[in-house]
Amino acid sequence: MDKLSPGDEILVKRWPVFLGVAAFLALCFFALKPILTPFVAGALVAYFGDPVVDILERRRINRTVGVAIVFAVFTLLMTVLVLFTLPRVAVQIDALSSHRFGGGYAGLAGQCGTGASGRFLPDARLGHSGR
Repeated sequence: MDKLSPGDEILVKRWPVFLGVAAFLALCFFALKPILTPFVAGALVAYFGDPVVDILERRRINRTVGVAIVFAVFTLLMTVLVLFTLPRVAVQIDALSSHRFGGGYAGLAGQCGTGASGRFLPDARLGHSGR
């Protein structure tokens, strides 16, 4: 083996180290997902809401009031999104489960009472004759 002199470069393959560190970080994020999720969601709301608050502040609205407006609008949008999305997701789950397992959500709702199905799904899709 040749001896290295002080001016020679040492060729080191760094990709295994990088891959190991990336795998370790991914494992840590996966393990801490329940803890980190609210922080990430809050950071996203703050990141996207700050420019809106800045615009409101330029229009001479107090920053505290602007933050309250942005959070109220965000909460309203999320509520509307959930209210419009949840029934469609429930119908899709019912279709998937009835296709895959035969009984589907209608059989489960019939055994457990109407429960959420009475609030989110029309009775005709579940096979109920009415309340």
